[in-house]
Amino acid sequence: MRVSSMRSFGAVMLGLGCILFFSGCATMVLERPLSESNEFQDANLDGVWMMVDMNKDPKSKDRFVFVIENVENHHYAVSWMLPAKVSFTISQISDDKNGAYRFACICAEEFGDQKKESYTLVRYTSSPDEIGIYSITKALQDGEDFKKLCQDPSRANLVTAGAEEIRKWCKNHAEEMELLFTLKRVHFKTESARQKFLHISKFFPAHLRRMAAILAESKDADEKITDEQKKKIRAEFETARKWVSDSGEMISPELAVIFDQYQYLSMLISGRKGNDVRHDIQIYTDLIAKIAILQLLE
Repeated sequence: MRVSSMRSFGAVMLGLGCILFFSGCATMVLERPLSESNEFQDANLDGVWMMVDMNKDPKSKDRFVFVIENVENHHYAVSWMLPAKVSFTISQISDDKNGAYRFACICAEEFGDQKKESYTLVRYTSSPDEIGIYSITKALQDGEDFKKLCQDPSRANLVTAGAEEIRKWCKNHAEEMELLFTLKRVHFKTESARQKFLHISKFFPAHLRRMAAILAESKDADEKITDEQKKKIRAEFETARKWVSDSGEMISPELAVIFDQYQYLSMLISGRKGNDVRHDIQIYTDLIAKIAILQLLE
């Protein structure tokens, strides 16, 4: 799945950044999280995953890869390809007929001076090597019982009901939700490849988030980068350059060239518009991700 198509989904799950976007389908957007921390610990979620687009050729070389990690009773998803870091909590809702359903309440944050948070609720199933993500259908969203969950007339389709009402609705309609996409666990060529992938994942997404925050300082992305922004970007590039130098063999020579040596970390900033700089960062990000995937993943 290409980055451009990922952005067309609209709201972030798994920056899954990170990490998952929805649109073209009805989603349950909440005013507040269903739970503040994990009510259920799902060890199957930890690891590196790849999104499988249900409508795309499985042999396609375009892959959206991200890491999920459980930290202090929250799950986090980060991707090299997008700057967002997405957090989510797991709830378990019992059903008298089919047992327990698991729901992920996804929190996405926007960058800029006025940070906003949005929450999306999806049902999921998990196994050691696969996660199925389910969302509500348009028919469910048009139902009278769903409309009762959206109690604020000024914010259509925003679920403002309390947690117990939401849980009851999910319990009654869990089986009517449709499979949106599947996540497959990533397998690496070697243990060393896995360690290298995780090493880059510890730094690069955080670097992209900081860069996105700097660029978001402009009120108009078509305006030229300010002197203060240039100063911050160059400082961030120096931090990244030191990280590349300190990483040694954890970064391949091919990736080191993209990061440094008159390429990404030496890109022209002065006199350029914010949108143009953002566009170039995305090009380098895509290239870094593709090289790493080809070198490290099976």
